[in-house]
Amino acid sequence: MRGFPLDIEPVIPMRFNDRWNVISPTDIPLVYTNPLGELGSRFGLGDIT
Repeated sequence: MRGFPLDIEPVIPMRFNDRWNVISPTDIPLVYTNPLGELGSRFGLGDIT
């Protein structure tokens, strides 16, 4: 493994109308990579789904 992934998965409820709620499980990957030569280490967001 060249880095350390961390997945944050908040559950976000949204009111659709008086009788319905929509629950959105969102996946937010955070990624840290070890130093790679001259580039050094990197930290960032992956694809949010």
